[in-house]
Amino acid sequence: MLEYTAGADINELANGFGLVADEFVRWNELNIRFRIFLREKFKDRGDTDLAVSAVDFNNRVEYQEAIHLISIAILLHNRRSIRRIIAAMQNRHEDALYEQLIADYVSDPQDGMDEVVFDKPYATLVEPYFQEEKGIALWHVNDYVNKWYRFQDGARWYNAHKKIENDRAFYYGYWVFEAGATSYLLDLDDSGINHRMYPRDLVAYARRLRDANLVTTDFDTPTGVTE
Repeated sequence: MLEYTAGADINELANGFGLVADEFVRWNELNIRFRIFLREKFKDRGDTDLAVSAVDFNNRVEYQEAIHLISIAILLHNRRSIRRIIAAMQNRHEDALYEQLIADYVSDPQDGMDEVVFDKPYATLVEPYFQEEKGIALWHVNDYVNKWYRFQDGARWYNAHKKIENDRAFYYGYWVFEAGATSYLLDLDDSGINHRMYPRDLVAYARRLRDANLVTTDFDTPTGVTE
């Protein structure tokens, strides 16, 4: 995200994203083992609420980061990473937005699901998937983009742009990657979305690859090889 915010070339970001996915999978495997260990250690203390999945969808920050991760993989057209992330997360059937985003990449899509873990603002972004008219779907995407930030209070990066000291801050950009992924998946005309947090160039990148029948990676195929 920091490199993207700084204006790095998208092709370079796409070529390096597989390593990000690999590290996520590795972290996930280790974290699941740790959570299983904790669950066993404290099983006599009642319900510890330690899910086996390493990503806790009931934690707003972890949820948002997971949605960002899968959305970036979609916008970079990195099918190998998309499938690796889905397999690693093990968070199926918990959240409608996540299920809508991955519906095209799984054998058992739950595209009729409409319940989200956090109603505000994520229920707004589920609405486009149930609209017959693209204009209405786009309205919901735009509404989500405009309201997203105000509901992120509590995240460690919230308002970091206001806390820059000596050119340093815990700030790496604010982006609604999931809104971009939704526009891409539903083929919406996003030319009217002018919010600075909307990743318009990533959406255009995904569309260019799709129209050229190209992927960043499709399991073991390199960039530039047709599907």
